[in-house]
Amino acid sequence: GGKLWGHFNARPYMRARAGEAHTLRDMGRREEAERAYYELLRLNKNDNQGIRYTLLAFHAEKLEFGRIDSLIKNGDYPNDCAAEWRYTGALAAFALGKPDASFFLQTALGANKHIPDYLLGVKQRPAEYYQDSIRMGGEDEAYAYALSFKKAWTGTPGAMAWLRTGQKALAAPKAGRNDPCPCGSGKK
Repeated sequence: GGKLWGHFNARPYMRARAGEAHTLRDMGRREEAERAYYELLRLNKNDNQGIRYTLLAFHAEKLEFGRIDSLIKNGDYPNDCAAEWRYTGALAAFALGKPDASFFLQTALGANKHIPDYLLGVKQRPAEYYQDSIRMGGEDEAYAYALSFKKAWTGTPGAMAWLRTGQKALAAPKAGRNDPCPCGSGKK
């Protein structure tokens, strides 16, 4: 099991199942849609259809951070470096009070440094934005992420301030081995 997408003849079936899940979601039948999405992941462990990202947005819409954390922790995608995966995982860790939340945020910032500006409203839609062609790490990915996940960030108490702090920490100059501390304390 879990490799149905590898069978070329099964792909129309998988596409139809995804369409059914999206329709259930659009109709407000959340429980049925959720079951259908997770069934698609079960049938196709490699998730060639990107259902895991749909599920992240699905759970983020209702601030279901336990579900997001479980999807990320229990999924078979440890090397996923997409913005949705990294930033939403960091947000879930923050919302759940996990001690490694800041580490996840720094990892996310390393994957796409533009996202905070779009979530914080510093930047608007990029000049060149084509929804069907998004570059990982680019401003178009950042804008697309903000479109889907800004409500989850703004709806999580303290998350925007935490994001701003993390962004500033990334931009702060790093002291070299023999340089004085950049904070001006004279210590290191």
